[in-house]
Parts: sequence; C-alpha cells; structure tokens
Amino acid sequence: MTHLVLPYMINHSSKDDQCCIVNTASIGGLIGVINQADYCASKSGVIGLTRALALEFAGRGVRVNAIAPGMIMTDMLRGVNQDELNALAATIPQGYIGDVSDIAGALGYLLTAPYVTGQVISPNGGIVQQ
Repeated sequence: MTHLVLPYMINHSSKDDQCCIVNTASIGGLIGVINQADYCASKSGVIGLTRALALEFAGRGVRVNAIAPGMIMTDMLRGVNQDELNALAATIPQGYIGDVSDIAGALGYLLTAPYVTGQVISPNGGIVQQ
C-alpha cells in the first residue's frame, strides 16, 4: 500500500502540509513472544521499514511512523477464556488489557505531530518502555 500511495503523497505534500503514513506493528516487534517467532519477525520488519522510509521521505514532506500496540481486546483475544484473560492482565503493569479506544490517542498524535517521523509508539500498559 505504501508503495502505491507514496508517489501521490510526494506530489501533494509540502513542509506546511505534510502527508503521513502510520504503519501497524505490534509489541511483538519490540520484544520476543514465545511460539510467535514468525509474527515477531514480521512486526520487526514493519518497524524497520517504517524507520527506513521515514529517512528516505522526510525531505519530501512525508512523515512515516508506526504504532506497536500491546495486548488489546480485539477478535484475537475474544476467544480466550476469562481466567486466561485475567492472567494476561496480571502481567501488564497497568493491570488491564487495553481496548481499541486506548490506541486512538497514540494514533491521533502520530497523525498530527508535524515534527515526528521515524518513531514507534507502543501503547502497551507499561510492558515495554522505550
């Protein structure tokens, strides 16, 4: 998708009116997760891609960042029983599994911060501090 939209973004952005890409990574791209090597490798790749593209296109008015959420109550976790969810929540310093609304603030920041590029923001309840 980035490959398709970058030419348009380059032709329609300026220092005062920048375009912005926010890639979706995961906390798995920042830390290892047991039995999830392929997932962690792919999310680490998203982070590397984000940082490389940010450098390549910073001077052309295109900012590139990534969001790397921790445990968020999505369809991926909805099938997990309540005891397992409670055990997962106990591993999070803030004590709860996030909701998609917890991601919105970080995403909004990345979309509107004009001097931020090449960054990875990880709303994760304190599991990883960068």
